Amino acid sequence: MQLNPIVAEKNPWWRDPAARAARHFPHRRVLQRRVRAQVENLEDARGVLLVGPRKVGKTVLLRQTIDDLLDQGWPPHNLTYFDFSDDRIVADLSPRAVVESLPPAYDPEHPRALFFDEIRDSTGWDAWLKQAVDDRLARIVATDSAASLLRGESRTSGTRVDELHLEGLSFEEFLSLHGAADETAEQTFRRLPNALERYLLLGGFPEHSLSENVRLVRERLRRDVVESAILRDLLPFGIDVDAARRLFIYLVQASGSIFVARRRGEEIQADERSVKQYLGLLEDTMLLASLHSFTARPAVALRRSAHPKIYAADHGLIGSFSLAPEEARSQLFEAVVFRHLREIARTRGGEVGFLRGKDGKNEVDFVVASGGRRIVIEVTHSARIRAEKLDTVRTAGQILRTHDLFLIHGGLDTGVNDGVRLMPLPAFLLDPARILQEGS
Repeated sequence: MQLNPIVAEKNPWWRDPAARAARHFPHRRVLQRRVRAQVENLEDARGVLLVGPRKVGKTVLLRQTIDDLLDQGWPPHNLTYFDFSDDRIVADLSPRAVVESLPPAYDPEHPRALFFDEIRDSTGWDAWLKQAVDDRLARIVATDSAASLLRGESRTSGTRVDELHLEGLSFEEFLSLHGAADETAEQTFRRLPNALERYLLLGGFPEHSLSENVRLVRERLRRDVVESAILRDLLPFGIDVDAARRLFIYLVQASGSIFVARRRGEEIQADERSVKQYLGLLEDTMLLASLHSFTARPAVALRRSAHPKIYAADHGLIGSFSLAPEEARSQLFEAVVFRHLREIARTRGGEVGFLRGKDGKNEVDFVVASGGRRIVIEVTHSARIRAEKLDTVRTAGQILRTHDLFLIHGGLDTGVNDGVRLMPLPAFLLDPARILQEGS
């Protein structure tokens, strides 16, 4: 296979040092700054493995990082980008073969940086990555859309590779896209009173965040999910892809519900074992996120139950696949809170689960365990603070022996109601880590 023409095409700055691949995407994600800093840190040879669902902005992040390095004076020929999912690649291709396609003007006296998209589609990527990082071959940033690469059995374990997870836009990032220069997220929110509603309707996929046509966004999300994340990613596993697609739709439409394999199998006419396999593969696309239960016993933390809750990883998917989007507001609230709680757990340390007492009673939406504390969080889309919701939170606090109790709601009420801290949804989304502060 003629590789050099493809490599050259993907690196236009080799021909024109002024070329920039992401000029039309000036907004930088929070994680992009961390990736760039890692590449620039020449004292630390660690690589970066960035995973996230398709269409979440991984490729743009790589190209923005390359643009930034070019602007800082890195030799253009020392920066190499390659996408292993390119449809023109019809034979097995290893990262080593791309690395060996050195441009003529490569400067061996200056550090080199390699940016590899969808590295799982290459041959022998795991062994190569480990060896390349150990040998300090280059500054390496690789991406993929398979969550399994971040699990404990990841073949990069034991290597000097930082494993990072890129999700859809946080509310703060969504606001920054709509904000004026030097405007804080809170200032943008106050200037654009419909910003929260737009975020709930559009979701966190960056390419749709500025759209004014919600219906069109939902149509495109359905198409992208089915064609790319499901058909393309699951077809190689030799499963009934149509059954997996139907399971995905059921799970998104029921976002936040307890998963029972037997029941879902009856709905899609598949056996229980197949349903569990489909769920694992669908979770690998990172379009679904599971939430496991906490036990009431203080000595035991998160319990990986056979019946987790399954959420749409991005709340925009709920409106896109729901039969009645206007009736799914409670699901939107829960999904968007869970998205931000996951990020808190990843960046600040901790776990997120839910509490379900005996016989399904005393269930509370979320429990965050961090720094020796357990934080109880109930979510309601209602603007009215109902007594039964407050009772649910207080009962969960008694079971878990904690006084860190929150009710995130759709109204404006703040303060403390008999031990439960009231927090409007915007207040939480503007500063999610606030729940970790004592006496919030």
